[in-house]
Amino acid sequence: MSQDARRANSLDGKTWTRHSISVWSDIRKSKEELALKHPAVFPAELVERLIECFLPPKGRVVLDPFCGLGSTVVAAQKLGRSGIGLDINREYLELARARLKGEEDGCRLIQADARDVLSHVEPESVDLVVTSPPYWDVLTRRRTADRKEVRNYGDEATDLGRISDYAEFLAALREVFGRVFEALRPGAYCLVIVMDIRKKKEFHPFHADLAAEMEKVGYIWDDLIIWDRRHEYNNFRPLGYPWVFRINKAHEYVLILQKPKDQSTQEAIGKQLGALEEELLRPDIRRSADRTAALLADEFVEFGSSGRVYSKQDAIEGMAKEAPARWVVSDFKAVPLDRGVVLVTYRATRDGAGGGPPFESLRSSVWRAIGGRWQIVFHQGTPAQR
Repeated sequence: MSQDARRANSLDGKTWTRHSISVWSDIRKSKEELALKHPAVFPAELVERLIECFLPPKGRVVLDPFCGLGSTVVAAQKLGRSGIGLDINREYLELARARLKGEEDGCRLIQADARDVLSHVEPESVDLVVTSPPYWDVLTRRRTADRKEVRNYGDEATDLGRISDYAEFLAALREVFGRVFEALRPGAYCLVIVMDIRKKKEFHPFHADLAAEMEKVGYIWDDLIIWDRRHEYNNFRPLGYPWVFRINKAHEYVLILQKPKDQSTQEAIGKQLGALEEELLRPDIRRSADRTAALLADEFVEFGSSGRVYSKQDAIEGMAKEAPARWVVSDFKAVPLDRGVVLVTYRATRDGAGGGPPFESLRSSVWRAIGGRWQIVFHQGTPAQR
């Protein structure tokens, strides 16, 4: 392999050094971007720099599954790359197309749920991802730091920013980035722009929590960049004054995550399905009819240890009534049966209730990729001897 083929990017040494500084303070939104009516637009200049740093010379395809006003696709087009953007909001996609001047030049803007990304891109076809997911449901709440008005992203039922439960929100993002992982080429980077979140007394280190969820599906958390945005804020208040000293956040993070160079898509799918099985064993998820319904296919069937056959609705109602319990998964295996169909087997151990011994069962599930999402079509559990 030639040295050129091994290069991480096309930067010269001087530019490489300048961009390697961990705090980026010189990124600015253009006048056009400042005029756009979007609650969370990030500048194309930021994406251009990320592409220049993390896209190999022969890399072509840049994906943004939460593209909003299309900054990622605009930057990709400017640099002669093929940008692909997904978003649920038709109005913002039309504005994004206008930013492309009506000439998409190999770029694509698609109205679609980010969870359906594999319906629009092939596995292992993407060379770089640059995106910024919803910051939980903060856009639906009044902002105390700068007194800006509530700015809802829209009324779409599939908007992840409308999920009120933080753990459920993180699980939904893990599902999205699990599919993105499948779309990435081995060794490719996924760069995620995020900000930490405070809701009154509760602080949520969103950047760390999201990175931890992404590690569960196979990403390597390689590093991060601090994007300094102090120049954009001129209306800060003394938060908490004079009773509790609070921090005015004027920076965001760019998480640098990478798909391992030597990991196959099948290994990644196994990790993702393992994380989904563990999620289904969590009491908070089992009590959420919306979340369990999203993970079970409409034709779902379960054979219970008693011999009873359960439908999807039976399973949802039964899980919601269970007493909370902690489960531990071990001996997990994933075996492909066909394209988009995987058999998983594992041992599940439940903490003993009322001081009794733990309960163990051998479990198997058949998962199928349906509309770009993994759902269970069959499940069976059998009590196991310790």
